[in-house]
Amino acid sequence: MVVLQSELPLWTPVVLTGIGTVEYVITYQQLESTLPAVNATALAITRVLVWWDGLSLIQQRMPNSKDRLVDVVETALVMQNQGFVQGAISNLGKELPDGDKAGKGDVKAREEHVKA
Repeated sequence: MVVLQSELPLWTPVVLTGIGTVEYVITYQQLESTLPAVNATALAITRVLVWWDGLSLIQQRMPNSKDRLVDVVETALVMQNQGFVQGAISNLGKELPDGDKAGKGDVKAREEHVKA
């Protein structure tokens, strides 16, 4: 299809408005940082669901199976939330009250706290 030059300027503002709107939504919703975290959480929960469905009814009633199920789901959700919080803090660019720079805290202490 051939577009006449006289018709092209009519579509330019519409296309630019559409692109600007999509870019605004992506930035406002922080999709670049939240989408990978959500995908990782969904993957972890899907894996544990497949594992859980593969267990027999007797195995599902065992306390260690229930503990593993809860631990995996809680860890996935905490990691997603932690990634969101770190992204929000790094966007602020401020120092934390304890003197650490944003996002530069003790990662091992946080991981041990999550495991405990």
